[in-house]
Amino acid sequence: MSQRRKQLVAAMLDRIEQAVAAAEEKTSVEFVLVFAGRSGNYADVDLRAGLILAALSLLALLFAPLEFSVWSLLYDLPLSLLLGWLAGRYWQPVRRWLTTARRREAQVRERAEALMINRGVTLTLDRTGLLIYVSWLERRVEVLADIGIERAVPRPEWNLATAKLKQTALAADFPESFLAALDETAALLGEHLPPVGDNPNEIPDRPVML
Repeated sequence: MSQRRKQLVAAMLDRIEQAVAAAEEKTSVEFVLVFAGRSGNYADVDLRAGLILAALSLLALLFAPLEFSVWSLLYDLPLSLLLGWLAGRYWQPVRRWLTTARRREAQVRERAEALMINRGVTLTLDRTGLLIYVSWLERRVEVLADIGIERAVPRPEWNLATAKLKQTALAADFPESFLAALDETAALLGEHLPPVGDNPNEIPDRPVML
């Protein structure tokens, strides 16, 4: 990552951290934001991409109206396999093309559920932790609320709020619309779970980058 990109990412995280702190002043809910490049390993997908490119290369050699040496197969096929594997590993659209929506959804859900435990979201005093997990490769967002939130906020209102968070987290104007949706969610939570007492900050506000 270039120095310029690092500065942009740091500035974005600063803005989101400030927004989380402001949101938590309105409610007793603890917001935990996690951004990940991907949720799964997908090593098998990278290999599949290599095999597909190697197979296409072989078909081209066999059926193209060109003369070639049989010995060229010794370097053409391994090279195609390597290039396909590299494309799968470093070009995210390839992994999306070669995986099903169900698999991507399951990977993100599994990772988010693990983060609920690992980031201490379920350990708040009143069980009012909220995880917002964004996984860029899969282009999916999971919003997981602890039981204190589920009990306090009416389901229809909560479904609308989470749907907007998911939509704006992947919008082209991120983080602008996302921060607005975060503020709206905090206002909704404040109606049902207002700050109590000193309203301690139980989990750091800084978003986590994985």
